[in-house]
Amino acid sequence: MRKKVILFFLLQLIVVPTAFAQTPEITNGLSYLTSSQNPDGSWGDDTSSTEPLPATTSVIETLQILNETSSQNYTDAVSWLQNQTLETTDYLSQRIHALSDTGTDKDVLVSYLDDLTGAWGGYLDFEVNILDTTLTVLALHEINHPDLETIGYALFYLTYNQNTDGGWTFTPDDASAGSAQSSNVYMTALVLKVLSLYKGTFDLQTEIDNAVAYLLTMQNIDGSFGAGTVYESALAFEALIESNQQSAVSIQNAIDYLLTNQQPNGSWNDDPYSTALALRTLASVKPNLSISSDDITFSNTTPTVGETITAVIFPIKLT
Repeated sequence: MRKKVILFFLLQLIVVPTAFAQTPEITNGLSYLTSSQNPDGSWGDDTSSTEPLPATTSVIETLQILNETSSQNYTDAVSWLQNQTLETTDYLSQRIHALSDTGTDKDVLVSYLDDLTGAWGGYLDFEVNILDTTLTVLALHEINHPDLETIGYALFYLTYNQNTDGGWTFTPDDASAGSAQSSNVYMTALVLKVLSLYKGTFDLQTEIDNAVAYLLTMQNIDGSFGAGTVYESALAFEALIESNQQSAVSIQNAIDYLLTNQQPNGSWNDDPYSTALALRTLASVKPNLSISSDDITFSNTTPTVGETITAVIFPIKLT
């Protein structure tokens, strides 16, 4: 007689169902950003851990994700960003990514390409590096840059300079690419985001798998990543989600870390940049109903005929 086992699955998955739903944590974080905006429309200052331009572009992108683009705060921030005179690769890339600008910024940025390496440096004729190349490719993807040959060369530069531990650092080692310098979570998360964007066009799965493995080894006991900063942890979280290679346990631990470290004023570390990244991370959590053996436990792994057992799937909760 065939065994009949009845399973009751207790799926406790509380997530943000769309990018527009707001939990109390997100609402409080937005209130902090609103109150901390500078009179000129920017965020950040000389005393904060992040310069005004990256802080402001990060907040702008978070407001876009949270559908807060009709606010005066957003309008003032965009106006401030549009009026900045920018020349460096990183700043041009960040403005393009935030505003989806396909005009002069894009033309200048493309002109900085080093034809020999297929990569970018900090400015025209500057030594190429991983950070500027990554930021550039992210910006070009945002505006649907059609030159896939250029993108392909940049991706080759990035994957060639992947370290043996699966991570990346800011600049490649001149003596032996990808072997000597210590990888870091920030740079690895950014490159992983790039690779995930183009994995359907280029063969990048091995490099993605290695980067994911590195990031997971860099998660701390409290759920943070790397040096334990909010911005590193948020970026690592985003990169793992976008790679579709994350585990439920690592993601839950990261969420718990972010929720635990939000301050009473709604911020993370009283820093607009970190707060924007944390809010974006919490807003990006979606249901993932794929189940692996590590995500489910049974009340009895050897049931008898007719016995009812319970299966608990690892919960991911925001509140």
